[in-house]
Amino acid sequence: MGCYKGSEVNQQMEGVSKYWVSCRLEKGKSILMFVAINADGSVVQETENGSWWTQNGNIMNFIKQIM
Repeated sequence: MGCYKGSEVNQQMEGVSKYWVSCRLEKGKSILMFVAINADGSVVQETENGSWWTQNGNIMNFIKQIM
């Protein structure tokens, strides 16, 4: 459990910066908050809710909805 953050610049598209925070919460709940800043300065923000669990030593995620 806990929250993890990350970012990338110019990795998938030139001039696009991406930032995210992924949290795995108690009782198997998860949330992913994502922000992209495009080359023209426009901002895209998404939040995904879902669930997580472990299976055979791997962390598994299931996204229930995108807001």
